[in-house]
Amino acid sequence: MNESAPYFRQAKFATVMICLLTLVFWIFFDASKHDPTLMKANVFVQDPYDAVGSFGIQLAMLSALISFVRILRPYPQGITLNHLLLILRGNAVALLSIAVTLTADMIAMVRYLSEWTSSSTGWILALLIGGLMALTAWAGWMVFHMGRTLNLLSGYRAWGKTAAVCLVGFVVLAFYPDAWRQSIHGGILTALVGMALLFLLSSAIAKLVFPSTDGHPPTGGRSPVGESHEDLIDDLVALYRWLQVHAHFAGFLFGGMEKLAKISWARAILHWLNPRQHAWNVVVLAALGMGTALVVAEAIGEGAPNQSIFLLVLTVFIGIEGTGVLQGYVLFKQFLGIMRS
Repeated sequence: MNESAPYFRQAKFATVMICLLTLVFWIFFDASKHDPTLMKANVFVQDPYDAVGSFGIQLAMLSALISFVRILRPYPQGITLNHLLLILRGNAVALLSIAVTLTADMIAMVRYLSEWTSSSTGWILALLIGGLMALTAWAGWMVFHMGRTLNLLSGYRAWGKTAAVCLVGFVVLAFYPDAWRQSIHGGILTALVGMALLFLLSSAIAKLVFPSTDGHPPTGGRSPVGESHEDLIDDLVALYRWLQVHAHFAGFLFGGMEKLAKISWARAILHWLNPRQHAWNVVVLAALGMGTALVVAEAIGEGAPNQSIFLLVLTVFIGIEGTGVLQGYVLFKQFLGIMRS
């Protein structure tokens, strides 16, 4: 038996738990913004705190989904430490996205203490945040324990740099001027600040916990663990091939997709979308799509904006969302094995 196989079962359990935690986190975030009772005590509904949460939800769900794909796909040659490393990194990023968001929420609650302590709803909100933070810490301990057991935590650690980034980030959240978000330009800047802090803090801490070993073997005599030779495209292809063989009820669907892919215009589109040849095409398209989806989600949850400012709102949302997608891709492309160099 492959020596990593028993740990793969542990990684599966941790990944499923973290996916469920991410779902609970999304429900809490949505309820705190749209539930009439919770909204009255929600002091982190304004940017930069809301921006931290908005992008924290997205990063947590995408990172957890990547790890979920990796525990579902087959490994014909056996699971390796590189595979486990990428699964644990995805879990760590998901958990840190949640932890950074909840920390930003707690900073807002300390800063605006008098606005929620006078109501029972405010204390319920505080208890929910505390409970979620406790669950996140428990899941984080599982991931850290697995990484330490597998000796995946070795490597150079930039403790001072990471501490400085965290200190600056949390100080900015604690003392960000309220007046800056009152104008359109100030509101855009405030949202960008919240978005940047979420990605920078999550990335800095994740890379401190699971630093790159640059291909050098960690101490302890195990196999070398560097950046995996496989990426997310390989994971999706392996999962597709497994489904193609085992999902007989969907055979017509796979056959139709492959026939479609052979048509000349479809081949041209797929070539243009091939991330190994045109990586930024997919990233930019994803940024535009997610920005538009965010506008639709906000319109459903809070009502459509006035027609006179709809174009402005659409441009701002797509611009901020696009900036977040690009920043996330740059920071996590190699760390999460999204695309190999």
